[in-house]
Amino acid sequence: MARKWILVLIVSLGFLLRVIGLNSVPAGFTPDEASFGYDAYSILKTGKDQWGVSFPLILRSFGDSKLPLYSYLDIPFIAVFGLNETATRLPNAVLGSLALVAVYFLVKKLSTDKTALLASFLVAISPWHIMLSRGAFEANLTTFFLPLGILLFIEGIKRPKLLVVSALVFGLNMFSYHTARLLTPLIVGYLIFNYRKEIKIEKYTLFACVVVFLFLASAVYFYIIGSSRIASSSIFSLVSGWSAQDRYQAILAGEANIVARTFNNKLITLATTFTKNYLSYFSPQFLFTNGPNEGTYGMVPGVGVLYLFDIVSLVGLIVGLIRGQIKNAGLFIFWVLISPIPASLTTGPGFAANRVAFMMPALQILLAFGLVYLYRRYVLKFPRFYKQAIVFASVIVVFLSFAFNFEKYVYAQRVSYAPSMIYGTKEVVDFISKEEGGKKEVIISKSVSEPQIYLAFYKKIDPREYQSASRNWELVNGWVDQQGSYNIGKYIFRDINYNVDSKLKNIILVGKPSEFPTSAKIDFVVNYPNLTPAYYIVSTK
Repeated sequence: MARKWILVLIVSLGFLLRVIGLNSVPAGFTPDEASFGYDAYSILKTGKDQWGVSFPLILRSFGDSKLPLYSYLDIPFIAVFGLNETATRLPNAVLGSLALVAVYFLVKKLSTDKTALLASFLVAISPWHIMLSRGAFEANLTTFFLPLGILLFIEGIKRPKLLVVSALVFGLNMFSYHTARLLTPLIVGYLIFNYRKEIKIEKYTLFACVVVFLFLASAVYFYIIGSSRIASSSIFSLVSGWSAQDRYQAILAGEANIVARTFNNKLITLATTFTKNYLSYFSPQFLFTNGPNEGTYGMVPGVGVLYLFDIVSLVGLIVGLIRGQIKNAGLFIFWVLISPIPASLTTGPGFAANRVAFMMPALQILLAFGLVYLYRRYVLKFPRFYKQAIVFASVIVVFLSFAFNFEKYVYAQRVSYAPSMIYGTKEVVDFISKEEGGKKEVIISKSVSEPQIYLAFYKKIDPREYQSASRNWELVNGWVDQQGSYNIGKYIFRDINYNVDSKLKNIILVGKPSEFPTSAKIDFVVNYPNLTPAYYIVSTK
């Protein structure tokens, strides 16, 4: 009974860490978040997404082919709380908290109750999991659906009907994020292989499982494979150019052509690039010191995705595995090892914590295994006083580590990385809404990332009006904002030419400070939290 209350406390702590101040932490609101929220609002009101597609299996969004699960999960929250930042982010905070429950019961099934509680606690205070749970970031959904699907699969060995539910959960997971779409079948394959001798299932139940999973999986692949975003962000699209350039440089340096071709070709370049990318996600820099490379997704570069004290748990894990004292860790090791594969096949600045979010909560579960091993192998041998001192010191270290990281997340993110989260768009739309009366046009620069979605989100534009406008838009190079100009009624989205636009009568101009000369008379300035200007607004008469 006491342990059940401990679980309740852990889940309550996790929920509070994920839900308090949800509308303002992280500071900013990305176009992707606004798009998920508005698509949910549009489907709620009309049964169609922002492009007029009825109950879509893929969201066109800005041309980047988003998977739809987050928006569908968001519908009841928006129906109850309205279209706002909190309601849009709330599904992730709730499912991020429920992930703690799924982790507990999964680990309890494979290990001990104490290990399960510790694993759930490590996920609850994980800076990585907290950051991804506090925004409308679809990458985090898999941290709930995947452990739940695995738990149902294992339970289904004795209760076969649960295998159908497990197949459904795994299928839904493939609609959460691109990484989950690629890796979920590998996890399912591992489970089938690992438990092949224990599974006894009626042919009708087996047929139902296969039909459910394959139906959902095929729907994802049918709609996503070949999307412009995936093709353009893949290292396959660039590796040919890289290898040719390296070969050319080698030949210029005097290397024989055959040697240059042997060591500078597509296959070698692809293998080395993939390996470098893959290993970077297991580096101390990513895990413990520098963390993510970007301030998007509410992340704080310069802070590891794990705590420094997790190094002790990692050492315990390695020692315990070598000594053969840690059982049932194979699934979680496999889970962690495959997680960076999709991210390693993509371009970008690297250390993309959102792209390897699939690694959670398996990594935290393994760390719990390592910590329990150390406690049982070494700490229990100490006299009572020293044992209590070690436990007390460990609690202090955990508390201080958490406090340091959470302070960085709440304040450093706001000061330094709010621009990465496109801070200030709500203030822009609020000002426009107050001043646009009688104005002929409102011209919003495309430098305001995907400005049309912010206008629709904060003004709660009737989805029918938005859908009517979007029918006339084009995807240039696969993206909405690559058009020269597009509009929703009198709201026009294009580049600003101040010398020309300032002479137009009775309009509002919105853009970045760099788009306005120092001599411009600025009516309103939207500042970032560090008080540097984010957007200028000019009203002509």
